Amino acid sequence: SSSMFLNQHRAWSAAPALEYDIFPYSESTRRQIRVLYSIGLSGYQYTDTTIYNRIRESIPFHNVTVAVGLQQAWGSVNVNGNANWFLADPGKHSAGVFGSVNLRVVKGLALNLGGSVNSIRDQVYLPKLPGTDEQILLQERQRATTYRYFVNFGVSYTFGSIYNNIVNPRFGGGQTFFF
Repeated sequence: SSSMFLNQHRAWSAAPALEYDIFPYSESTRRQIRVLYSIGLSGYQYTDTTIYNRIRESIPFHNVTVAVGLQQAWGSVNVNGNANWFLADPGKHSAGVFGSVNLRVVKGLALNLGGSVNSIRDQVYLPKLPGTDEQILLQERQRATTYRYFVNFGVSYTFGSIYNNIVNPRFGGGQTFFF
């Protein structure tokens, strides 16, 4: 993949994971409390030299995610917590919480509210030369930060087959994380 915002020309990641849901799989479309642990390696080829004088690097990491999801007739609630650490430098880490509520108004129509907050201490990809104000506003570059937050709200309408929302919930299938 490629991203100017993340100063990445190429990026890859491989991480085996273990996941445990306290509820049986037969109930996973209605409720779940999952804990996921992964350990792996990410590789990066940067577009510009980073603040650590790197143009490419491989970073071993591990990650813990806890996800709670409830699906009821009135709507759904999802809360996810996530923490990442670099194995070679535990001081470089990030953690965050994401939550969302979808309230059904009538069949197919729902009100949506969500948000996240993140603590960031692992921006090793930042380019050595800072971006201009224009690049920052256009989200072509980012500045160093220790936190990030996001809030969203909206309205959605779902129609079609009753089976179009069925997704395997394991390993976060069908859920969005903003970390």
